[in-house]
Amino acid sequence: MKVIELGITVLSSSIICTGIVLYLRSDKTAYTRGNVSLSTMPNSESWQVKSVHDGDTIKAIKDGNVQSFRLCGIDAPEISQPLGTESRDYLKSLIPVQKTVQISVIGTDRYNRKIGEVFLTGTNPEKFINEEMTVKGMAYSYDRYKNCPNQIAMGNGEAIAKSKKIGIWSGSYEKPWDYRKSKRSK
Repeated sequence: MKVIELGITVLSSSIICTGIVLYLRSDKTAYTRGNVSLSTMPNSESWQVKSVHDGDTIKAIKDGNVQSFRLCGIDAPEISQPLGTESRDYLKSLIPVQKTVQISVIGTDRYNRKIGEVFLTGTNPEKFINEEMTVKGMAYSYDRYKNCPNQIAMGNGEAIAKSKKIGIWSGSYEKPWDYRKSKRSK
C-alpha cells in the first residue's frame, strides 16, 4: 500500500512540476513573441531573400553576394519527410523571395552555410522567424547550435505547438536528425 501511495505522490509531483514548467514557458513566450527589436539582434545585417530551400535553410543576397543560411536553433522536416514540403512552404509564406530580412550570424556549419537568427522587421508585429517556425509546429527546437542567443524562444514556441498538437506534433513523426542518420547508415 505504501508503494502505491509513494507512486501517486511522485506522479502528482511530476504533474505539478510539468504544469509549472509549461506556465513559466508560456509566460516567457508571451513576453518574447511580438517584442522583436533591432536591439535583440546583435550584429544583424539586412539581406534580401533569394530562395527558400526547406523549412530551415534559405539563400539570401546582399551587395551581390549570395549566401546560404541555416536557421539557428531549429530543425525542420526534410523535404522527403512528411510535413517537409509544408514546412518549406510555411517558411516561404513568412519570408517570400525578394523580402528583406535582418540576419544575425552566429557561426558557420560544416556545409559552409552561415548559421543565423532571421528577423522580419518593418511589420507589425515584427517577427522572429526561427521562433515562428516552432510556434506553428513546422520545426523542432534544436539545440545542436549551442550559441543561439534566443534559443529559449524556440523552446517556448515548441511548447506552444506541442500543447496545441499542431504540425509536427499532430502525429508520430520521425525527427529530422534521426531521419538523416538513418539515410546515412543505408
